[in-house]
Amino acid sequence: MIDRLKTKTEVVFGKTIKTQKDCTTLSLRVLEATGEVISHSTIRRCWGLLKANTKPSLYTLDVLSRYCGLKTWAEFVKLNTEKSPIEDNNKQWTTSLKRCLDETKETIDYIRRRCGIQYELAADRLLATDRLDVFLRSTYTATAIIGPGGYGKSTLLAKWVEKQIAKNAEEDSIILFIRGNKLENSIGAGSQLKNWINYRITGDSMVDISDLVAHNKNSKRSILIIIDGLDEINLPENRCTILADQLSEFVSSYSATGLKLIVSSRNSTWEKYYIPQLQHEQTSNKEWLGSWTSNNGKSLTNIPPLSRMEIQEILNHTINGGKTKKILVDDLEINLRQAISYPYYLQLFISTGGYSDTELSIGTLDLMDMFLKSQIYNSPLADEKLDILNAILESQEYGILKNTTYKTEIKKRYPIHLKTAGKYFDAYHDLISFGIITEEIVESKYKTLNTAIRIANENLRSALIVRHLIETNKGIDFPLFQNIDNTYSEGETKVMIIANLFHEAYLTRNAIALIPFFSLKQETIRSVIEQGQVGISLRKDQFMRNKLIPEYAKNTIAQDLLFENFVDIDYLTISYSHWLKEYLKHKKDKESEIFAYSLLALSSLYQLDRPRSDYYINEIKKISPSLKMKPTTIARWLSVQILHSYLTAGTIDSELITAVQRFQKELNKAKGTKHSTIHGEFETIISTALLFCKEYEFASKVLSAGEKKEFQYDKNIISGITPEYAVLKVFADYGKKESVEISKIISIENNLDSINGTDSLSTKALAYSLVGGFYFHQNKTQKFNNYFQTALELVTFCQNKYLEVKLLKQLSSLLRQLDETGSADQCEIYAKGMAENSGFIYSKF
Repeated sequence: MIDRLKTKTEVVFGKTIKTQKDCTTLSLRVLEATGEVISHSTIRRCWGLLKANTKPSLYTLDVLSRYCGLKTWAEFVKLNTEKSPIEDNNKQWTTSLKRCLDETKETIDYIRRRCGIQYELAADRLLATDRLDVFLRSTYTATAIIGPGGYGKSTLLAKWVEKQIAKNAEEDSIILFIRGNKLENSIGAGSQLKNWINYRITGDSMVDISDLVAHNKNSKRSILIIIDGLDEINLPENRCTILADQLSEFVSSYSATGLKLIVSSRNSTWEKYYIPQLQHEQTSNKEWLGSWTSNNGKSLTNIPPLSRMEIQEILNHTINGGKTKKILVDDLEINLRQAISYPYYLQLFISTGGYSDTELSIGTLDLMDMFLKSQIYNSPLADEKLDILNAILESQEYGILKNTTYKTEIKKRYPIHLKTAGKYFDAYHDLISFGIITEEIVESKYKTLNTAIRIANENLRSALIVRHLIETNKGIDFPLFQNIDNTYSEGETKVMIIANLFHEAYLTRNAIALIPFFSLKQETIRSVIEQGQVGISLRKDQFMRNKLIPEYAKNTIAQDLLFENFVDIDYLTISYSHWLKEYLKHKKDKESEIFAYSLLALSSLYQLDRPRSDYYINEIKKISPSLKMKPTTIARWLSVQILHSYLTAGTIDSELITAVQRFQKELNKAKGTKHSTIHGEFETIISTALLFCKEYEFASKVLSAGEKKEFQYDKNIISGITPEYAVLKVFADYGKKESVEISKIISIENNLDSINGTDSLSTKALAYSLVGGFYFHQNKTQKFNNYFQTALELVTFCQNKYLEVKLLKQLSSLLRQLDETGSADQCEIYAKGMAENSGFIYSKF
């Protein structure tokens, strides 16, 4: 009621009370109109321009009431308590509808202009928007979208709001989408959030928005308010706390009235101001969908990162447009793939064009460099931010110590905690706001609580460390690798630094620094190879491969850790077959020959080169594997013969079927020994070949037998089947039944982003074609196109002509079902031509 009196006073006064001058002028006007005095300092406290611990006195309220034309405060209260219905409610609804639509469109246009890539090409973020749709159907009144700066919150909301406007054809919902910083003038001047929202919607702060819905109980009218960017509100801390209180009160007062509120905020703002208020309110769990009353040290971000499909769709619409050499998400190193699932990093990646000067795809280190340039070096308060980051890294001895620095250490050097002592306070909170650093309360060894600072992104931390090491060393040479190997303790940080240094040297064609690489500590090399960056770097740039691979092939450690443990099936027809030929020049033992010849035979099959495949198959038939060999070696020896037999003779040699059963049985007996296999590699390799040969029943039996033995014998090692295994099981079941449940399709979709490594593209191609075919029969054309096109792009990219023919045959069949006879014929002619020219049996593809 006090807020109503203040609003009425402003109406009589003729303007909003915002400044000290306004307060002085109003004091004089009150004196002139009533003959009574209210000091300008009292007015400042009443309007929130001065801090006040008590409400206005009765004298002040009586005088202001008389200024508004009434006798007393009691009369004002009585008059405003007796609500009268809104006159011509439908007219008010129409006016409010248009008023809000105009402001909503203005907000969308603002976001459209600020979007880092072309707004229309930004992903719709389906998982996040599905959650908002669920919220609208729920009994909750409010929800929040939380994420660090650059995470795409505004664009996500803008695209979702556009869809809500399109659905609102009957105009039964008022939709107000507004930028959070518009609250500054109102809340900062002491006005109530409730009155501010009433005014934004109706044009009259005295009209309660609940009346718009309450007077139409037979209708389905509702009000949807979206406030984007609570973190952009530039108010003193006490005002931010007041706003959080008012927001919570507003939600409580409109609970179950037909009103829905969505807000967005960066993690730091939400955690600092809003979580304490939600914890305080006992009803918040019933009113807020996801109240996040405790983060337990975890990120508050509740928007999923961009999925592989979303990233690929954006790349196809941007840097892949009109190019024959396309960037595929599945071909990118896993750290880079994870980085660009953050929308801002994807924006930076797109701005690079995706490739370096040497035609290598941009690496994680390059991307982090761009991020540092845009968000640190070329940003406001750049010097202060760099000072803080360098102080954090110095305290951690540039990665030698763990990624934790006590805030007190930084406070000794820079006044990051003092708002009035220079720019370090703002710089520090900018770093937190954009998610570059994070704070966490931790317990010291003396059981005291301290605030710990961490650099949030390990890739970014590694980039900062690597840049420091290169500058200090004045370039990259092999002694720098040795120094890191001897100085840093074993762990993720050491591995990331060496892997990034390797990639940086590779990009600059610094072969001299890389040739002795395999003389580092063996455990270091093993960890770095397993991280994947080294092998992925060696896939590209033929000049560097020709310099390094012949040298590495001579090295016994490299033979074991690189050639044999980085089995690059995805690049088997492109570069890895050349590795194997170099490897065979120096390895002549039985297992090495089976290993290399089997993969070279498979490479020839994938390239549809029958003469070469016949040669390698004849070579491996001369050598028989034993149970002392790696199960994967035995599996490759069997699987390539199975596929060759099927494509050349039209059937699988019965001896091979018997051999599969015998070896699987013997290997299962050997569980827990050095010759056993974990994660079902034997079954995965064998069943993939059987599925290619349409032996669905046998593949299913192999997978089932492996699952019973493989994933239950040691629960400490394996908690469940791998994503690849799960996909192959669904594919085998589908082949047997020629149908698949939607739950299994959803399971495959959920597993796709988890299928990684150097032998994943064929499994993914199977998965995409299966899911695409399912959506084809569901008449979901867009999903079918996305999945099937991705499958074809994958096999074309890795030059797997065998799988390309299989997919084209399947596509031809689907097109015929749509009566697209011309397109079906073209697919079949092309596929048949490739197969028949190879000498393999076309009907067996």
